[in-house]
Amino acid sequence: AERGEQRVGALARDHLRDTVARWPEDVEAQLLYGLACFDDMPATAGVAFRSALALDPSNVEAWFNLGALAEDEGTRTGRHRAGDLAAIEHYREALKIDPDHMSALTNIGTCLLRLGRALDALLFLERAVAMEPLHPVALGNLGSALAACGRVEEARSCFTRLLEANPHNAYARGNLAGLSGLVV
Repeated sequence: AERGEQRVGALARDHLRDTVARWPEDVEAQLLYGLACFDDMPATAGVAFRSALALDPSNVEAWFNLGALAEDEGTRTGRHRAGDLAAIEHYREALKIDPDHMSALTNIGTCLLRLGRALDALLFLERAVAMEPLHPVALGNLGSALAACGRVEEARSCFTRLLEANPHNAYARGNLAGLSGLVV
């Protein structure tokens, strides 16, 4: 089954490559081609997203996708800090265009948290959770940021809400167990 999915993915990518070659000024085609190349051909994905931005500098999804690609590159190359810093810049551009872009808010908060900037992360993660109170990544990372800032009871509340929404959430369960050893 996996080989079949890979074959379909390659066919879709080839079709989108041909579409972009035929209509290079189609922003949506550039974005779709970039997404199709994201996992297997990240450099090509970056070119496609930048091409979309050259055509439409206010394309929030192109900015967001460049951020996600930078995060992914940091993970792939072991250069997490550089990936997070580059991602933050792209996510900030997305937020300039759409200040309520849920995924950009969540991801920039996550990057800041990984960089050890929990207080800065709170600003973004609190906004994200206000928009979508049970978003698992935003709520979980908000809990982690609150814990890092010494706001243990608020962190515990986030992880408890996560577990109420999904009793199998191992991240929430592990963080709750970890908080039980902290002195408030």
